[in-house]
Amino acid sequence: MMQKIFFCFLAVGLTLCFAQSASNSPEEKCYKEKTLASCMLAIGIYENGFGMIRKNPRKAINIAEFVCKYNRSGCFKADELREKFNIW
Repeated sequence: MMQKIFFCFLAVGLTLCFAQSASNSPEEKCYKEKTLASCMLAIGIYENGFGMIRKNPRKAINIAEFVCKYNRSGCFKADELREKFNIW
């Protein structure tokens, strides 16, 4: 009986944990943390696509422009992405 209760709580806990982590998209994490590492990760994910996240160059460019406000490397990355995907 105790094992069933334990596994039930474990299953509910893991479900809540994964549901919460799934709602934090790379883009949201970048805007929230405003760190170069999290934003560059989000740019890379949207530039190439990863797992369930489809390739989305426009979103990658938007994130790079956001990074540009805080770090000049974002400006270069935005220009690089525009040139790569021919989006002006």
